[in-house]
Amino acid sequence: MKIYRPNYVKDFKCDGKACGSRCCRDWRIVLDEETREKFLRLPADDRQEIF
Repeated sequence: MKIYRPNYVKDFKCDGKACGSRCCRDWRIVLDEETREKFLRLPADDRQEIF
């Protein structure tokens, strides 16, 4: 399995104590234009999983 992610994700640290572990519920990910273009250059099957 291939995993694609923006570079900044590796720095994310969840602290469930601070929010009651609700930070990922209904999460909408906004991509900057550079990351979007990078993902659009991926093979079609990989893009389908992302978009």
